[in-house]
Amino acid sequence: MEHYYYQHQHQLLIKTSQQQPLNYPVIAASVVSSCVLLIAWYGVWHYSILTTARQRAYVLSLLSSFVTAMSSIPLVVKMVYSRDFEVLLKAESAWTLAITTFFLVFLILDLSVGAVFYRSQIGLLTGWTHHLIYIVTLFWVIQKHYTAIFVTMCILEVPTFFLAIGSIEPRWRHDYLFASTFVATRIIFHALMICSAFRFSVIWKTLSLFFPLHCYWFYGKRK
Repeated sequence: MEHYYYQHQHQLLIKTSQQQPLNYPVIAASVVSSCVLLIAWYGVWHYSILTTARQRAYVLSLLSSFVTAMSSIPLVVKMVYSRDFEVLLKAESAWTLAITTFFLVFLILDLSVGAVFYRSQIGLLTGWTHHLIYIVTLFWVIQKHYTAIFVTMCILEVPTFFLAIGSIEPRWRHDYLFASTFVATRIIFHALMICSAFRFSVIWKTLSLFFPLHCYWFYGKRK
């Protein structure tokens, strides 16, 4: 019985990844609009009130984390309400593809713009390595039609928003908000999603890949 159950899950993953061709018009539109939005956003901040490399380093993250975190809420609610990870495999739509592409563009621009305007703030592990791994992962996510799962996981960007806004304007820094949302999303929620995805081997392994990094970051912040 268990053999047939896991065989069904495997077949569902295959069906999900092959159910439809990639929606290239949505991808193209998202790439263009995301580039325009992110570059314009950065330009406004860069040539107005920003004075340090650290401030500039968080401008793109501020917008990206807000957009992606807000976009994740409907899917998080859907996941919590249904208590079934399988609903996310069937939830891909044009908007989840667009948001995933938006985040992919953000990662590329953050490295590109950062290499010019805030190179000192891009660390080897938390910058180049982190972004490049995510870029490769997102190409795979888009190819396999797992964008609804990715957008759900974007709730993990909530602490990034608080970190970004506090880095740009120290008066708006609230460490307790960053710490509490970090634990709630990147530790607790992420762990719950890993458990929920256990039936789907490749997704479970992918989610598990990033979890130790979050634990390492939290340990580092505590120190």
